[in-house]
Amino acid sequence: MQSAWHNPFQALSSGLSQGLPQGLSQALSQGLPDGLALGLPEGLSQAEIEAWNNQLKEIGEQYQGLMQDLLSRIAPSEAADSIYSDMRESFEAGAKSLMQNPTLLWQTQARLLQDQWLLWQQAMRGMAGEQVTPLITPAKSDRRFKDEAWTQDPHYMAIMQQYLLFSQMVEELVESLSGLDETQQRNLMFYARQLVNAMAPTNFITTNPEVMRRTLETRGQNLVDGLARLREDLGNSAEGINVRMTDRGAFGVGENIAVTPGSVVYENELIQLIQYTPTTEKTFKTPLLIVPPWINKYYILDLREDNSMVKWLVDKGHTVFLISWRNPGPEQRDITWADYMQMGPISAMEAIEQACGEKSVNLLSYCVGGTLAASTVAYLTSTRRGRKVKSVTYMATLQDFRDPGDIGVF
Repeated sequence: MQSAWHNPFQALSSGLSQGLPQGLSQALSQGLPDGLALGLPEGLSQAEIEAWNNQLKEIGEQYQGLMQDLLSRIAPSEAADSIYSDMRESFEAGAKSLMQNPTLLWQTQARLLQDQWLLWQQAMRGMAGEQVTPLITPAKSDRRFKDEAWTQDPHYMAIMQQYLLFSQMVEELVESLSGLDETQQRNLMFYARQLVNAMAPTNFITTNPEVMRRTLETRGQNLVDGLARLREDLGNSAEGINVRMTDRGAFGVGENIAVTPGSVVYENELIQLIQYTPTTEKTFKTPLLIVPPWINKYYILDLREDNSMVKWLVDKGHTVFLISWRNPGPEQRDITWADYMQMGPISAMEAIEQACGEKSVNLLSYCVGGTLAASTVAYLTSTRRGRKVKSVTYMATLQDFRDPGDIGVF
């Protein structure tokens, strides 16, 4: 009797798609099932079969280790409890609205069923070799479905359309709910989108053509490496998981990032103030103070020589000062917005006056640093010290928080 797992693709799919230790680990940690070779391509050597066997075992072991790592980190969290509570309240409000108008749900399900029937017919024609027009296509800005398999392979084309139809119906259903105020509607839509996005076929190995292609090319080494990196990221994360987007060992402050010469001329509990070394024979009279966000390191504006805003400003003749915010710990938990203003821009201005003898500065601010700069300018103006700021520039700064978008959910 031939094994049900008749090739590496199916063996990998069967194990990984279960997504549970007892399914994946039993499937993979034991290697290839007996009789698997009967379904492999002709001419495959015993060494190649053994390589698949070893790789599948390694994937299973890494997955088991990942599950153990995750279980050991599960602990109550006030932040997580708050988010889950908000999400639960949003879905409860949506469910209550549906109970008052169940016809809306039935109509939505009927439309989805009709679309699925049309999609099934289209998929059958496509798999028979017929050219078909998709029922739905992703937005041009949706980068998840850029691989040509999503439009060329009938199998993946059907998977993508099924997901997009479901996603569309969920959004239409939430938008059609009555009895919700604006905040409830926004929150429910946000959480619904998170769940729908999590269900995207690109997030699963066996329904992502790029991942499957790479898996077959490397005999699963990409999965072994990916699971190992995931476990490493998990171990290096204080809470939740902080996924590396770059090689953290590739950068060194003062070596290949933050290379513009300067020195710390002032510091307090919350900031260090950096003054950059002039590169021009003459400089402008009024110093320039940069207020960056505290969610980034100060060198977000001084990454490399060829794209450093700090270096560009220095080379244009500005005397540049920049705030470097402290990475706060538990001892800073009671620091307020007013404290950030006083110990940040205002203290920096006083230090600049001591260093340069100039009573006013030009402010350049970025992101939430701009929000703080706006508060600072308003405060100084209200206390008749507005002349300390000669000009202020805001980059990517939100000042009107009445409609902050999705961030308003939190």
